[in-house]
Amino acid sequence: MTDREAIQQLMSTYVFCLDARDYSGIKSCLHEDAVFEHSGSDRSYEGNAAIADLLKAVLDPLDATQHMLANFIIEIIDDCASLTCDILAHHVRLDSGAPRRFTAGGKYAVKLKRSSGDWRIARLTARPIWSDGDARVVSPDS
Repeated sequence: MTDREAIQQLMSTYVFCLDARDYSGIKSCLHEDAVFEHSGSDRSYEGNAAIADLLKAVLDPLDATQHMLANFIIEIIDDCASLTCDILAHHVRLDSGAPRRFTAGGKYAVKLKRSSGDWRIARLTARPIWSDGDARVVSPDS
């Protein structure tokens, strides 16, 4: 597998693990000291365990999600890489039998590092561009 293929596979595995609620799988996609940022927030999360905990708090209350990636642009220099791609994310809650939905489209900006031959996400910045539906669906407190 080429480096580009391995990086695309890593990102596909990451979003597959999001939808499967596989938090150990998510952690394995992330560098140990990875950073997660959401451009709509002034807070960042550091470390693969803290990021997995954040994602668990957001995803576990949901009944269904589907994350899709496209349009990969990848630059590789030695054991470091940068990637940008589009993301489309669907989120559903079935409160009282009536579905509430939130769909968002945006961009991922990702920095990756190769360690022991494997690529891992070192920094992931999510930048929303548009959304539709009830944003409270993805709030851990809703």
